[in-house]
Amino acid sequence: MIATLTAVAAMSWLLAARIIYGRLRRTAVDNYASRRNWYSDGTSVPLYRDPVAEWQKWDRGVTVTEALVLGLAWPLTLAAVALWLLITSGPPLSRHELEAEKADALRRIGELEKQLGITP
Repeated sequence: MIATLTAVAAMSWLLAARIIYGRLRRTAVDNYASRRNWYSDGTSVPLYRDPVAEWQKWDRGVTVTEALVLGLAWPLTLAAVALWLLITSGPPLSRHELEAEKADALRRIGELEKQLGITP
């Protein structure tokens, strides 16, 4: 049982790391591709001829490390968000609050009926 849970946890971590790695890589390569040299006459040329090669040269190791760390952190983030939503969700209304809301709604309906000329 413990071995199965450990295997599932490891697989989910690797899956999360793989998804995060793909997103980080795509963003980094796009950033390299968007960098340009601008000249005084208003023309521009790409700063890097091969953005993927530049990414592999400079950022690949950092991206792998980020993905592994964020892959470990996502279950904690998910648990924290769930706990936050559980704690901050609105409690059920008391009878007093329900009756007050009902009275306000009936009062508002009465006002609207008067405005529209409808007699109850």
